[in-house]
Amino acid sequence: MPTDVAALAAHAALAADARRAVDQLAAFRNASAAEDYFDALDVSYDARVVAVNRLHILRMLSQRIAAAELEQSAAESAPEELVATYHRCLVDAYDAFVGAGALDHRLFKVLQDRVPAQPVPVELVTVRAGRGADDEAGSREEER
Repeated sequence: MPTDVAALAAHAALAADARRAVDQLAAFRNASAAEDYFDALDVSYDARVVAVNRLHILRMLSQRIAAAELEQSAAESAPEELVATYHRCLVDAYDAFVGAGALDHRLFKVLQDRVPAQPVPVELVTVRAGRGADDEAGSREEER
């Protein structure tokens, strides 16, 4: 009899996990703001990071989910597996912007087309004597 009770308890726990995963997927699919995705998947976040990078995080999330769905058939995945995959993708996308910015990842075409500023080597910088700001101010006073 004790094994029957243990088996029933294990089955009930699995059923509860499945219901929770289905609820999380429903919340994920109905999300309309970046914060809704984090809340649906129980991912903690810094509101400042999300406020600055929300579109970039969501763009990277969609790219990571698409790549993950290519690896596994999303239609055949159990809800628990989908939640775990989406959770991992969101954490990865968020973490990418914790220490970096939009220009580091260039997810949108407008940023991909932007040529990053190239530093000028010190050897190419020349300074001409006698043409500084102090010299110009002094020459204006001499003209008066």
